[in-house]
Amino acid sequence: MTTRPPYEALDERGYAYMRQARVVAELPSPEDRHAALVEATAKIAVDLAAPPIGLIPFGGLVADAFMPRAEAKKHQSAALLLTKGDSLSLDNCPSYN
Repeated sequence: MTTRPPYEALDERGYAYMRQARVVAELPSPEDRHAALVEATAKIAVDLAAPPIGLIPFGGLVADAFMPRAEAKKHQSAALLLTKGDSLSLDNCPSYN
């Protein structure tokens, strides 16, 4: 298990503070983000019981790795499927839990 790296965020008044990364975009390097998306693709495939047709794209929707967008909008997991890869929670990456 990998601990979540520190991330400098802004509070409601715009002041910087440190916290753990929460989403893929907050990971420090492109390699870390890619590895997280590979893990998330595998985990979500199991959760959806649907084989992926590709990797979850960093700037695209989770659905792009599993099904057409029109189908994703009607799916019971639409909220997850319509999330962009960069906004995907690290909860979906086993090595960060």
